[in-house]
Amino acid sequence: MRIQTLNRDYEILRMAESGERMDVLIARDEKHPEEGKCMLVILKQETDIHRFLPFLAAQQENDPFDDFMGYFPRDGRLYIVFRFSDLMPLRERLSQDTGFEERIMIAGNILKRLVFLHLPAYFQYEVLGEGNILAAENDDIRFSYVFHEPDRFENVTEREISERLTGVLKNIFREELEKHSCPPLETFFERLEKDSFSGTAAVLKEYEAAAREALILQAAGEIRPKSFGFRLWEKIKKVISYLKYLLLILVMGALIGYLVYTIRHPSNKAAEAMNYKSIGTLTIGETEGQGAAGQTGE
Repeated sequence: MRIQTLNRDYEILRMAESGERMDVLIARDEKHPEEGKCMLVILKQETDIHRFLPFLAAQQENDPFDDFMGYFPRDGRLYIVFRFSDLMPLRERLSQDTGFEERIMIAGNILKRLVFLHLPAYFQYEVLGEGNILAAENDDIRFSYVFHEPDRFENVTEREISERLTGVLKNIFREELEKHSCPPLETFFERLEKDSFSGTAAVLKEYEAAAREALILQAAGEIRPKSFGFRLWEKIKKVISYLKYLLLILVMGALIGYLVYTIRHPSNKAAEAMNYKSIGTLTIGETEGQGAAGQTGE
């Protein structure tokens, strides 16, 4: 199968995905074989086409974004062309025996790639999604551009991008964060989750400083597994924190239950009060029509 335009002649190699809203094809431009393989993302729905067109036109002026190779309409559909790389997904690369230094480099290369391409917000959000980060054996990083959430095209926030980026980087250093004590990386992630950075370039700068410190500690043999007692204490603190909330909920529930019970079952003690006939030596008369009084006893 071939798709031809005025300047391009795409030989379709395979279909990567197919759906109601879009198809994804892997192809090669026979007129420009030096460019390697490309990915054709085909938008099928008119609404999506109208939303993406102005955005894509603007990206043609975004020279750093060289993964974006152009777009063209054909038979009522919109074809978006991206550079394609035959690399393994990041999760597969991490499943191999990747050492600490390798993972330091992989994380840094992801950040550098984001900065270098000058990706718009929506594409940053998508490439940080499942399966869109690709890694080579030499730890080089490339992106795939399969759209998982096209409805988020116009309303992705910087906070959402930061949360996705944090998740990706934490997954890379899961071993260090769960089993080892590496203060520089732990501090970096605390800042990444709490502070507001001006952009990915600022995150990269912060990461590179933390990575340098971490590598110095690693070379000195100071990144060691936490002791059993330390890990046990961390777990106990988590359990205590959980129990505090549970106890608060139970106390509130008991109070509410008590209030409901007292409303439905008011006390009858007042009605059952004892009727004393004498107080000390004073006898209180009960005879009908009897005047006041009582008598004094002996």
